[in-house]
Amino acid sequence: VDDGEAAAVARARARRERLLLAAAVTNVCSASSAFMDLSTKAWGSTVSLGLGPMIQQPIFWGGVVSNLFFLTSMRTGMIFGCAKADVMVFVPMNTVANIVYSAVTGMVVLEEWLEVTSWLRLAAPCI
Repeated sequence: VDDGEAAAVARARARRERLLLAAAVTNVCSASSAFMDLSTKAWGSTVSLGLGPMIQQPIFWGGVVSNLFFLTSMRTGMIFGCAKADVMVFVPMNTVANIVYSAVTGMVVLEEWLEVTSWLRLAAPCI
């Protein structure tokens, strides 16, 4: 094996590793974003109670703490992904995955699919 071929194999391996790293970090960031949406819904559900009763609710504090945890996880992952992975791959992959994960989470967990009146209008912006 000559030096040129060995260098090409090393470059291909490095490219594959950066792609896998981008996919792994994207998965963590997107899941964190989706769970952050859920925790926002949790603590947001207590706002109608008023400030005094709201801060006495365990669901409020559980939602706030989990929201902050997933926010930190998502932002740390974004910084790590931009620093360690190929940015030209990571950022678009992360953006698309954030939208998909959040949409699926909303549809499945929050049962938002029950409120959809036109699936065509819902899908049209994705094309």
